[in-house]
Parts: sequence; structure tokens; C-alpha cells
Amino acid sequence: MKIDSTVSNLRAAKHRFESYSKPLARFCLYVEAVIHVALRIVAERGSDSAAQHAKAFLTYINNERLVQLAMMADAADEALKLIRECDKEEWDTARMVDLVQNFMDRIEWLFEKNGVLDAQTFTAHMLNILKSVKSWTVNGTPKQIGNVLGVPAIEISRCLARMRAWRAVALSVLSAEFPDFELHASFAIFSLAPPDAGPAGRVEATGAGDVHFRRLAQVLDLDHEKLRAQYDDHVYLARRLKSTQELGNGEAWRMAMEKTQRDSSIRSAHPAQELKAALMRYRAFSISTGGVERGFSKQVWLFGTSGDHQCDRAMFLKAKLTNDYNDKEEIDVIKHAQLIWRKNWDDTRKKGSNSLIDVGKAVGSRKQNTEKSWLANRHATITKAMRSASQRSHHALPAADIVAWEASHQEEKAYQESKRAGLLVEAFEAGALLDEEKTDEVHGLVAEAKERMKKTDHERKLQKARTKRKVEGGRPPTAQELAEKRLFVDDGVAGSAALLRDVKRAAKMHKMTLVECRKLADFYITLTPAAPGLRTEWASVLGGRVIMTPEAFTRGHGSCFGYVAASKIKRTVFLSDGFKNRYAKVAKLIRAMSGWVFVGAEAEWLEIRKNTAKAKRSAETIALVTKAEVDALVALIKADMGAGVAELTAGALHVFTIDQALSFVRKYDNIRCTSGV
Repeated sequence: MKIDSTVSNLRAAKHRFESYSKPLARFCLYVEAVIHVALRIVAERGSDSAAQHAKAFLTYINNERLVQLAMMADAADEALKLIRECDKEEWDTARMVDLVQNFMDRIEWLFEKNGVLDAQTFTAHMLNILKSVKSWTVNGTPKQIGNVLGVPAIEISRCLARMRAWRAVALSVLSAEFPDFELHASFAIFSLAPPDAGPAGRVEATGAGDVHFRRLAQVLDLDHEKLRAQYDDHVYLARRLKSTQELGNGEAWRMAMEKTQRDSSIRSAHPAQELKAALMRYRAFSISTGGVERGFSKQVWLFGTSGDHQCDRAMFLKAKLTNDYNDKEEIDVIKHAQLIWRKNWDDTRKKGSNSLIDVGKAVGSRKQNTEKSWLANRHATITKAMRSASQRSHHALPAADIVAWEASHQEEKAYQESKRAGLLVEAFEAGALLDEEKTDEVHGLVAEAKERMKKTDHERKLQKARTKRKVEGGRPPTAQELAEKRLFVDDGVAGSAALLRDVKRAAKMHKMTLVECRKLADFYITLTPAAPGLRTEWASVLGGRVIMTPEAFTRGHGSCFGYVAASKIKRTVFLSDGFKNRYAKVAKLIRAMSGWVFVGAEAEWLEIRKNTAKAKRSAETIALVTKAEVDALVALIKADMGAGVAELTAGALHVFTIDQALSFVRKYDNIRCTSGV
């Protein structure tokens, strides 16, 4: 079928779920026009980015890739049809099994039985286009697509092999998104399709319906035998009402129940208590949130967002008014308005009245073969072909020597299987599984899920506690922790007579000893705990001590920094001569408090570093140098390591200046850190 209509764009819009399906479909239908546009861009746009993209496109396409894109368009169109059905507001849960099974049948016929080559499909359309040669040049190189003999069969086989891999993944997605063991699948018994028509008929023919009845009875706490008997008593009436009055499944069941339950005499002959309970759940059940979302959007459209702060009662009334409003009643309202107008002002369009200023323009003949009609015809011809030919396509294709199943397919399939397993566990816990479905494998999955949930809950509690400590902070040292400990007071605090007096009084109360040597102290009092000086901070970090303000010490509320003792981690340290000369007192303090192994010779340290690096413990070997010495030592390490280390930084090689080293070994104890806020 040739398409007479034209398009001005590919209709790509990332905010719509058809974002990729529609552009792909239009590309396949108008591929010759797209190629022509690309050639024109190359000719007119010179060397800008648009021309470069057009050249890349013209270079990339070939027969096999175009056929593959067309098959992908066929797959996308089938998937889009299923998605649109599921997204309808008036979604009928009873049709879900029918729709999913129909989708599975169609992709099986298209890609397993090669039907995609026979019916009116994007693939057949593309193959027809490729029966003629199209050629052009890109950067002086000739390029051609098409062949008068058609696309080689081996290329088509390779494309079909890839689509069969896609189909396998699609089936795993369907088994996870529409599992047969969940309650909504059992509502398929309320589908009133004839017994010989499609998937619904297959449910009855295979006896799968009995599983649905048992599941509904089990979950809804109904009597299985009564439910089945009452269903059999009403289904033929509901089916006849649906057929004769062109009703939906739900409306047909409602009318059937009204006919048999309208008075006591008929009610006694046709009991329906169990069936009524199941039908009420069926009518209330929906897997689509389209109606709810549209309701909220309509509410915003009618009332705006200015009243979002109103009380619950007002919000409820607005929601009720929105939901009670029916678009279908709008026509009746317009008709009443027209009657009122005619009654008061007469008909403004009477024959013979004043001539119209704008007489309009006659509409020309409409194009028959449009994109919309092509798509509708595609769906119809595939359905017709499936019914008339259940066997494989007559196209005989060679077996493609290609491994179409890739790691990405396996990864996605494994993910979908794990998702289905999770839903199986949920169904088990909800009591939706029948006895024969509770296999040893299911019990194993349930046990694993419970163990995993227990572990996750424990980790969540730990994380919550850690987060709470970080947000709220820890606490200053308690009286028990301060008792009989040693205290160092820096010069800033000692210079204030009032502060020093308060500190000494508190120290006496806790029976603490004031010391003048930092390495002997357990606690440090300073006016600036975030910048207490190199020696004080190094002593506190190495020994796992606490630095605090006078307020935190005397009043129990103020800023504190507690550390985890860095000396607990064994390290081999090289102190350069420049470092020891410039930071003599800090170097002496580090040697006295750290308990680390110190290496005096540079060559010896390099050898030790090489061994720890092989053992993947390079962080245990660090060098403390001055800023001027960093580059020289880094160059020496890289020369010793050989090629492939040019990008490594000094930090990655564990060569530090004094501030960098402090940052590297410092670890805060959140329990003993407070903000003072």
C-alpha cells in the first residue's frame, strides 16, 4: 500500500511514551524522503554539524541495517498497541490476559514464523523499497542501498535472528509485568469473548479457568464450588447481552446480575452471592492509574493551584465535583443552551437570512492512503493473515550463522526473572498462591527473601543511626569520661584569666590533672577547635583524643572534635630531611605517639613501598615531605615503577605534605563530635 500523505517532521518528543516508536515508524515509511533531506543538508550546509551528522547517517545505512530498523519498527508498533490498551482510563482487567496473549501470538507469528515478511508491515514496505537501487556519494566515496534482486536472504535471516532474541527478552518482561499467579490474571474469567475466539477461548478449552476460580475463591474467601456454579449459571446470559447490545464486559455482567437478582423469586432460582462478591472486586480492580492522574489534572484545570492550602474537607469537595463532572454530559448542556438561545433570540442561521461575510472554501478531495490508514491496515492485515495461516511463512530462508543472543539480553532476562521471583514471594505472603504452586523452589525463594529483608532492615537501622549522629552530632565528654584524666590548655585559653579560672574549677571537680606536654594529655582545651594548631591536632589525631572549647568542657554544651586513633593502623613512614628540619616539633611528636615504623633512607623506603604495593597495601607506606620536595620524590617513584604510571598523582602514590598527611590519617569519631549549635 503506497502512502500519499506527507509529513514535515518525525514527531520525536521525549516526554511521550511513543518517543522512539513514532520517529522510527515514520523513518521507515518515508525513508526515501529522509535520505533526500540528508543529501540536501550535505549540499547546502557545508561543513557545519548538521552536514556532518547527515554524512554520518548516509555512510551508516545499508540494506541490512534498514531491514533491521523496519523489523524494530514492527516490534515497537506491536508493543505500543499493548501499552496504549493498558493505559486507557476505562481499562477492563478481564481483557488483560487476552491482550497480553494476543501480543505474544503476534510477535511469535511475525518473527518466529517469518510473518513479518508477508503481511503489510514496515519490514515488507522496506524490502519493497530496497528492490530498487539508490546511490549517492559521501566525501567522494560512492554509496548504494537496494538491489534489483532484493535484499539477500542471509541478511534477512540475521535480522530475524536478532528479533527472536528480542522476543525472548520481551516474553521474560511480560512474565514479570503480568504474572499468571497474581489476582488480576484470574479476572480473565469475566471476559465474555466466545469460547472459540482467541486467548479467552483457550483459557476455557485448556481448563486454566478452574485455576482462576480457585484463586479468586481463596483470596476473596469465597466458596469455590458455589462461585463456579453461579458463574456457569450467568455467563451465557452475560455473553448474549454483550453480543446483542454491544456492551463491554463489565456492563454486560452488571445487566445480567440485575436481570437475575431483581426480585426474590428469580433470585432464589439463580443465587449469586459468591459471584456478586467476585464481580464487585473485578469492577473495582484496575492496574491503570490513568483515570486517577487525569482526575488530578482536571482538578488543577478547573480550580487552579491557589487553593492547595485549604482544609481536607474543601479539597475533598473539589475532588468530588471534579470526578462527578462528566465530559459526555457537555453535549446535553450545549443542546439546552441552544434551545434557550432560540427561545430568546431566534435562530441566527435561518435560511434566507443575511449572507455570511465569510463564505468559506470547498474542501478538496481527501487523500485516502494516509499514514493513519496505513497503520490501521497494517494491524488488520496481520490479524487476518494470522487467522488464515497458522503455519510458517512461505519464505524459505537459510539458517543464519549468527549469535544473536548477547550478554545484554541475558542480563535483562535475569533481571526480569528476579523481578518475577520477588512478585512470587509477595503472592505467597499474600495468600494468592494455590497449594500446588507452593513448590520447594518457592519456599526457598521465600526463605531467601526473609533473610535478605532481615539483613536490609538491620543495615537500614544502622544507617539511620549513623545519619542521626551526623545530623544531630554526638555529645561532649561525660563526667565519667573526664574523671581523673589529663588536660592540656592552650595559650589562647590560658591568656584569659576568667576562662582559665573556669577551666581549673571544672578540672578540679573532675579530679583532672593539667599537663603542659601534649602527648601526655587526654583532652585539649582551645578557643579554635577547628584550627587548634599542628601539634595539638596531630597529637589528638594520633592518640584518638578530644579537642573542645572551654564552654563544652565547663558547661557540657559547645563545640568538640573527637578522633579515632590513627596510631591503630600500622604504617611505614619516611620523613624527609626537609620535613624534619621545617617541622621539627611535629616530627618529634609523630615519632613519639604514632607507634609507626620510620625509615631514614629514601632507597629503603622505596623498596618497602614496592613490596606493599604488590601486596595491595600501598596505603600503609607513606612519605611526609615539604612542598618543594614532592615533585622530586614522585618522579623517583614513577621511575622505579616503570611505564604506565604517568597519570598518577602524588596523593595516589601516598607522598604528602604535612596538611595532606593529616587529612589522610585523620578519622572523626562522630559520637564525640558536636557542633555546639
